[in-house]
Amino acid sequence: QSLSIMHQINYACVWIDPLDGTNDFVKGNLPAVTVLIGLSIKDKSRIGIVHNPFSVADREIGNTFFGTAEHGVFKIASSKEFTDE
Repeated sequence: QSLSIMHQINYACVWIDPLDGTNDFVKGNLPAVTVLIGLSIKDKSRIGIVHNPFSVADREIGNTFFGTAEHGVFKIASSKEFTDE
């Protein structure tokens, strides 16, 4: 089974932009800053995640959007008090 998993990993590509909006970050425009993550398998996009740690309305609240073509897009709002409970 591990050979099968390794074969699948060879076809996977993960894209990460840990600080999209670097110029905005430097200028203090924090709502324009995001973290981008994407996964493609065999050259087909499978999942995308956009994390915006500072919303326009309230810099204490962040939003994370994630989605797939099969399941649609979902949003999670979080604050600095966010816990895993």
